Amino acid sequence: MSEPIGFPTLQEYRTALINHETAFVWSRLKGAIPQRIGIGFSWGQGRFALVSKITLQGEEWALRLPLSKQAGAAERYTAIAQEVANGNTLFVPVEYSTEGIAVPIGTNQIRPVVLMKWVSGLAVRDFVIQACDNNDVQALLLLKDAFVNLANELQQWGVVHGDLSPDNILVDDQADPLRLQLVDYDSVQILHIDPLPTSVGLTPMRHPKGPVQPDKSSDLFPLHIYISVLTALANNPKLGQSPDNYDQKFLVDAPILAQGTENLIVKELFDSAPEEIGNLIDLLNAPYDQTPLIVKPRTDESQINPIVLSSDWMELLHHVGEIVEVRGFIKRIMPNNEITLTNPSKISNGITVMVKQRRTLDPPLQLWNYICVIGKVSVDQKQINIDASSIQVENFLVTLGSENNTLTEIRTRINDAIKRIRDRRIP
Repeated sequence: MSEPIGFPTLQEYRTALINHETAFVWSRLKGAIPQRIGIGFSWGQGRFALVSKITLQGEEWALRLPLSKQAGAAERYTAIAQEVANGNTLFVPVEYSTEGIAVPIGTNQIRPVVLMKWVSGLAVRDFVIQACDNNDVQALLLLKDAFVNLANELQQWGVVHGDLSPDNILVDDQADPLRLQLVDYDSVQILHIDPLPTSVGLTPMRHPKGPVQPDKSSDLFPLHIYISVLTALANNPKLGQSPDNYDQKFLVDAPILAQGTENLIVKELFDSAPEEIGNLIDLLNAPYDQTPLIVKPRTDESQINPIVLSSDWMELLHHVGEIVEVRGFIKRIMPNNEITLTNPSKISNGITVMVKQRRTLDPPLQLWNYICVIGKVSVDQKQINIDASSIQVENFLVTLGSENNTLTEIRTRINDAIKRIRDRRIP
């Protein structure tokens, strides 16, 4: 087998797709059929790859064909595949092969391919334009919340996407609540493993003072842009009705923000949401390492979720059918992925609340983790249930019941935890 020289042209890849029965050499692609649109194929082109939509065993997949050298691609996609196996829902199922497709046709030059589960959904720009055209403020607020949830998921999983351009974010508007799906993993970093070789994300949304290679803070500034701009659009949807402002940016990007209110778009957004856009400009001018984490959205005071301790049975009954934030220690973890909370000030006898856990957290939940749960309250006989849409784990763990702990030591540990909780979390 000869060593490939350079990279195929777009036309060579297209010719290979036309002749896919002979071009596909990876056994995993046996029977795969590129999907056609008219006389052509369903494909897209990014900076680093050509992507073709294929049908494989009745399912839709994306076949990524590299247009340039990607250092450590095998290592990257192996790590991502392991994350998916561990329950990480930020990524779609992905497979990699160094011997995927023969290009050009008629040669022994075998090229690598990436096989990814096809992601359905609207591009962020299309969703926003549609919502603004319809003056759908609720849709814009739901999208804002989805970005906040995405930020929290990235933090919980210890994942950095590294290239959060609008082209790499799809909106699953069929999900409840609205959910965002990331594509294009060329710049991804997984913080709990050794750094992965990276193709640098060049989106102008990135903070101009950030490092060239993605690090733990690379996604923060783009996320602040999305959330701040969506606040402004919700206040004045007319600002998002032109589709001309959504190419590799989201109405604004770092270079545009650097112009301040002298730029017409920035000025209009600022007039609509002066606090949010003003803070965004301040972040641009502040040190990169001072970019804050994303906080829970507060669209207006009426939408702030009430905060209730898990032991406060009577207060929770007042919020049946409503979204609340419930705080407490984990008292029990059930095999059916339900957890029971108890009162942080009365650990031994607090009223419990059942939480329906919808996904695996990393690190896994443990007994006596103090958590904040956001979800809708319901009552089943004498049991209060919280249908959790968000779970936040405090960064400390109370360890109880060790054979080496005296009763006094346990009480001291509990009291210390309660003090930290009251000081930091409970108003």
